[in-house]
Amino acid sequence: MGRVGGDRSEKMKNQIKQMMDISRTQTAISVVEEDLRLLQLKLRASMSTKCNLEDQIKKLEDDRDSLQSAKAGLEDECRTLRQKVEILNELYQQKEMALQKYDPGSAVGCERGRHLTKRVCCSR
Repeated sequence: MGRVGGDRSEKMKNQIKQMMDISRTQTAISVVEEDLRLLQLKLRASMSTKCNLEDQIKKLEDDRDSLQSAKAGLEDECRTLRQKVEILNELYQQKEMALQKYDPGSAVGCERGRHLTKRVCCSR
């Protein structure tokens, strides 16, 4: 009977040990599952942030392209306007020279010895 009781005691110790092992394993699984849940939440948040940043990058690239296009257009317009200014200056100078050729003694552009334009008054 001592042996039967000893076997029972050993059997109960093994069962208790197995139950404790199961409990530890379940606790470890619970901890790992919670870690997994938190990591999944972080991953979703990171993916959402990534998508938002990619959208912002796309918008900024579109804005940059639009601004570069507008800049190119304004640079062309500026070149055209500079050319027009040069042409108008040349025309102005030609007309001034023509006026001086036809009437070098006239007071056109001069008023009692004061210069009203850039050209030199020859009537003094």
